[in-house]
Amino acid sequence: MDTKLMLTMVAATQVLRLYSAFVAQSLWNWFAVKAFNVPEAPYWAVFGLLLLVGLLQKDQEHYIEDEQWKMQLTLLEACVPEDKQTSVHEKLKSQAEGMWKELVGERLIQKVISTTVALGLGWVINTLLV
Repeated sequence: MDTKLMLTMVAATQVLRLYSAFVAQSLWNWFAVKAFNVPEAPYWAVFGLLLLVGLLQKDQEHYIEDEQWKMQLTLLEACVPEDKQTSVHEKLKSQAEGMWKELVGERLIQKVISTTVALGLGWVINTLLV
């Protein structure tokens, strides 16, 4: 994978984390403070909690995905004749790199949109209804 692209994805992910913490803090301060009579949440505390929750969720998700991929690759290797395995592996590798770029980009965009919608909806409810 291209190093420049990878660094761009990492930077975009970090910016998205910062933005998500802002949205979570805003929603907490708009709703939880009033509903549960709790103190407002400082930005960096929310950011740290999101990192912790994300870390715990991703470990479990990646383990399951890794095991599924291992099973599928085992099946694939059993079905492909030995003389064609090298070309199949090369093709799969090139397709996986392109797919990875698209999926990560798509996921980042979807996360930005869904986070922004949550912020906007929260703002409307807080401003007009609460």
